Amino acid sequence: MPGSEQYNSWLQIQEGVRETEKLMSQKKYNLSMIKARQTLEFMVKCLTDKYNISHDDLIDSIEDLYQIRVISKSTYEHYNKIRIIGNKATHEGDNNAYNANTAYHLLSQEVFTFSNDYSPRKKVRTKAMEEDVEGRNSNRNQNFSERPSNRSSSYPNRQRRRRRKQNNAIRIIVPIVIIIVLVAFTFLLRAIFGGKKNANPTTAIATVNPTVATSSVELSTTAALESSSSVDPSLTSSEESSSSSSASSSTEVYKTNSKLNVRSAPSTDSTLLGTLESGVTVDYVKKHNDEWAVIRFEGTAEAYVASKYLTKQ
Repeated sequence: MPGSEQYNSWLQIQEGVRETEKLMSQKKYNLSMIKARQTLEFMVKCLTDKYNISHDDLIDSIEDLYQIRVISKSTYEHYNKIRIIGNKATHEGDNNAYNANTAYHLLSQEVFTFSNDYSPRKKVRTKAMEEDVEGRNSNRNQNFSERPSNRSSSYPNRQRRRRRKQNNAIRIIVPIVIIIVLVAFTFLLRAIFGGKKNANPTTAIATVNPTVATSSVELSTTAALESSSSVDPSLTSSEESSSSSSASSSTEVYKTNSKLNVRSAPSTDSTLLGTLESGVTVDYVKKHNDEWAVIRFEGTAEAYVASKYLTKQ
């Protein structure tokens, strides 16, 4: 690269960095990212012209410079980062301040590296590098007809990334849908067959042979009659007398003459079932002993109260 041409190129690169920074300060982040990519393109073109790499595709130019060891791995990664951010700003209208700041700092760093490491005085092209470049150029020329004529540098990459994301989403969603369908189908089967199983006992009871059921009822009735006919008459008479005595006792009316505790047993240590107010009529059952009487209290067949607090009406 002649001295005046090299000087003019260097001025143009510096001007690109300053313009990128100026757009950043004006918060024109989209234009700043686009300007950073344009400055990168000019830097790469200077290097490809120097090493006789002949094609116009930025991503391929960066790849060739890395393969023939003109740029380091970190520079290769920074170039691609600036290129991707610039493509996003150009094709998708990205106006993100963080991306713009990243592109500016990477560009500033690589411009400094460019000024120190890639000048003609410090790089000598070897024969092996020339052969590598010529071989890569010849391969590109052979396959050039297979490339789309209007291919954008970033469009195929975006398409591949989009397809990968879609495929990953399908791989995740399909198993989840299958599991949900299987679970729903299992619950449906349980609801259908479980209902049938629960209905079987009722059906079985309803379909009992009526002849057998009638015979069983007749047999049980006959046995009951026979057992009742064999009861001792004396016992029957005693039961009748006790019934009459209890009936006579139940006709007697007793009232409380004071507030009265109702207990579960004839003892002051027994469980307290409740309390009756003074003047309340009790459901008197019988006399237990000289101190206690039996009454019915809130559904309890036998409850006990102190006899001295009851007054016969």
